[in-house]
Amino acid sequence: MVRKGDYGTYKGKEYHLACESDPYKIYIFTHDKSKVDETFEQCNRPNERECYKKYIELYQLEDAYQVFTDAIGKEGKRMYIELESVDQYYVFVGEEDKDLIENYSLTEEDRGIYGGWINKEGLELAERRKHISY
Repeated sequence: MVRKGDYGTYKGKEYHLACESDPYKIYIFTHDKSKVDETFEQCNRPNERECYKKYIELYQLEDAYQVFTDAIGKEGKRMYIELESVDQYYVFVGEEDKDLIENYSLTEEDRGIYGGWINKEGLELAERRKHISY
């Protein structure tokens, strides 16, 4: 599963994080009903999957981090995943990854950055985490 965004742990469980205008509070939210209790409110819109949120004090967060998912090709090198479709990923690599650019027919998107849609088949996924503070 490709994950991207801010996450944190609250009472030992992982949730998505969403900033609010109050600098001392934050929203935590999840689509997993097993992680919620009566203090969460349902927040899904029509035609969307269930979503639950809760407003908490920042000090209640046990940890906060950004998550990025990379695709790893047969070359053993990482490619940053920006988008996902049913059978493909849209990835980015730097100009130094000439073998990836050639093997996956990536095109220059910006100066030194190459990207394109690649098939999921044969790729492994690996997450990167970067600790953040609120």
